[in-house]
Amino acid sequence: MLAPPGTLPRLLYAVFLAAPLWWTVALVVRDLHRSRRGPRRIGPYPCAVLGFCAAAGAVSGWFGSAIMTGEKPGIMPEIAVSMFALLLTGVGGRMVPAFLNSAGQRLGLPSTPLPAWARLPILIPLGIAVLITGTALSAALTCLAGVILAAHMTTWRLQYARYDCLAALTLIAYAWLPIGLILWGWTRLPTNWPLPPPPVWSITASHTLTMGALTGLIVTVMARTSARRGDRRLHPRAASVIGFAILMAAVPVRLAGFTPTSGMIWSFGWAVVLLGHLPHLIGPLQRPVFSARRTL
Repeated sequence: MLAPPGTLPRLLYAVFLAAPLWWTVALVVRDLHRSRRGPRRIGPYPCAVLGFCAAAGAVSGWFGSAIMTGEKPGIMPEIAVSMFALLLTGVGGRMVPAFLNSAGQRLGLPSTPLPAWARLPILIPLGIAVLITGTALSAALTCLAGVILAAHMTTWRLQYARYDCLAALTLIAYAWLPIGLILWGWTRLPTNWPLPPPPVWSITASHTLTMGALTGLIVTVMARTSARRGDRRLHPRAASVIGFAILMAAVPVRLAGFTPTSGMIWSFGWAVVLLGHLPHLIGPLQRPVFSARRTL
C-alpha cells in the first residue's frame, strides 16, 4: 500500500486490500469454468477456496481500511477470527484426516471412517459463537468447541503422519486450532467467572489461530503444488518444510510477548517459502495440482 493512511477514501483502501484475494477468486472461477466439470466432480475443496478467499477479501478490506482511515473497527476483528476459525475447522476437519488415511492406505493399513456428521458437535457451537460474537456465551462456546475438537482429533489415525511428510505438516498446522480456540475463548471470558486468569491477552491468543493454524494450512496446501511427484505420492520441497518450520516457530515467540521478533521470524519464513516457490510460479503448473495419485 503506497498511499499513506488517511489520504484516500475508505472504499479505495478496502478495494486495494481485498484485491489480491478476490483476484484468486477470479482465477479459481476461471479454471472451474474451463474444466467443464459438474459440482460433484469438482469436490468441496475448490468451493472452500472460493468461500475462504471471498470472505478473507471482504474482511481484509473492511478491517484494513478502518485502520488506514483511523476508524474504530469495533468487534469486526473478533468476527473475522471466529469466521476463519469456523471455516478452517470445517474444511481442515475433513482434509487432515483424509490425508492421514491416504498415508496409511498406501501401506495397506486400515482407515478411519470420516462421516460428515462427526464434525457437527464442533461446528454447531462454533457457528453459534460467531453469530453472538462479543458476548460471554460466545467465548464459552469457543472454548467448548476447542475441547470437543481436541477430543475428536484423538479418533484420527495420528500415527500415520510419520509415513507422509505433508500429512504431518498439515496435522501440525491444524493442531493449533484446538489450542487457539480454547486459549482465545478463555481470554474473552468475563473476569468474574470462576476460572484462573488467562496467560495472555485476547489479541495475543488470536495469533494461535492466524499465525498458527491459518498460516500453517496455507503453506501446507501451497507445498502440495510445488512438491515433487513420485511413488504415487507428493514429496515436499526443502524450502517448503524449512519455511513452514520457521513460520510455526514464530507463534510461541509471539505468545511469549516478543512481538517485533516474532514479526521478523514470520516474515523470514514467508520469504523462504516464496523463494522456494518462485520456479513454480514462473514455470508450468504441475498437474494434478494437489495430488500424486495419477502420477508415476
